[in-house]
Amino acid sequence: AQALAAGQTAISCATQSAGQTVSDSVTISVIDATLSNLAIVPPGPTTVAPAATQQYLAAGTFRSSSPPCNPQCVVGLTASAQWASGDPLVATVGNDPLADSGLATARSPGSAQIFASYRGMQASSLLNVLDASILEVRVTGPGSVFPGFPAPYTAVAVSLDEISGDLVEEDVTMASAIFWTTSSASVAAVPNNDGVVIADPAAASGAFTLSATYRGVTGSKSVTIVPAVLTDIIASPSVACVSNDFIPAGVSGRQVQLFAFGTFELPDGSVCATDITEASTWVSETGSDLTSAFDSPAPECQPLPPFGVGEPPVLVSNAAGTRGIAVANPDAEIPDGASGSACITATVPGFDGIEGNLTGIAVFDIVPEFCSESAVLTDEDIVLGDGTLAEPCFAADAE
Repeated sequence: AQALAAGQTAISCATQSAGQTVSDSVTISVIDATLSNLAIVPPGPTTVAPAATQQYLAAGTFRSSSPPCNPQCVVGLTASAQWASGDPLVATVGNDPLADSGLATARSPGSAQIFASYRGMQASSLLNVLDASILEVRVTGPGSVFPGFPAPYTAVAVSLDEISGDLVEEDVTMASAIFWTTSSASVAAVPNNDGVVIADPAAASGAFTLSATYRGVTGSKSVTIVPAVLTDIIASPSVACVSNDFIPAGVSGRQVQLFAFGTFELPDGSVCATDITEASTWVSETGSDLTSAFDSPAPECQPLPPFGVGEPPVLVSNAAGTRGIAVANPDAEIPDGASGSACITATVPGFDGIEGNLTGIAVFDIVPEFCSESAVLTDEDIVLGDGTLAEPCFAADAE
């Protein structure tokens, strides 16, 4: 029977037996209740072998002013829910309420989200189908992170070459079949499923487990959240050279990766430095002509009115995967043989007044000896105001 509206009705059944009619009936009350939550059991992640099955159950929490759901009750919805697989090549799930609702069948190695939907609400559970050829997945990266600042991690799948017998390592950090998760999404998350973890900016401290699941095999790492205050941003290199030698048309002949390093004050008063390139927002403006400064330290970059069509001579990317990469701007229209410069600024949202400036020089028809670039720094090269070197904030391990 399917409830259609609140109210009460009788359902009757009659049959003939030995020349007599036998009947019975039952009264069903349908109450006015609101679905407040939908859950799947088991919540996952669950790991099975290829061809194995996994039964999922759906349960809804309802609220009503009428008993027995006053104030709330939990009702099984496995047969009523609509089931779906996020990747039918990895696993399928049944939808027949009389036979196989919620029954998932593993088809091939990988990971698939199993979804249950009911009355506009959806819940999911991760099903991993084991790939026997993969021995382990190793997650490496810093053991600590700062609230609000992205921290990159790497996942490496280790498998056995059946012909040579050698162990083969494959970087699967951004593989299409990988799933990055944390033990507490409210504390830290991997929003782009790319290994870059961002801890809640409001988290003063805490800990979580970071996991990477690839083709059914999961690797994990424990991470702690350390409270720290951003005190300065240093951009590197302070002088960079790019060319408008486009090969082919529209593609810069040379690009430069710019880096931003942040100095942080820790709870014990010490100061450390770490790469915050991915956490920074990069801006390019037309700057003063620095051709005379190629063989000397760059002066303070002073913004000037744009060249030509109002475009800065250098473009810098803020896209994931290419953030901080500077190229010559084909729309700047600086005359052939001339040169122009750009003031590149790295800032971190939420930290007004703290920024790092560097000079990117767009030189047309560049000759290498005419442009002297400054050295590219690492987090071990950051000099503090008192002349001492800052300690690196994090050290990646090999867990």
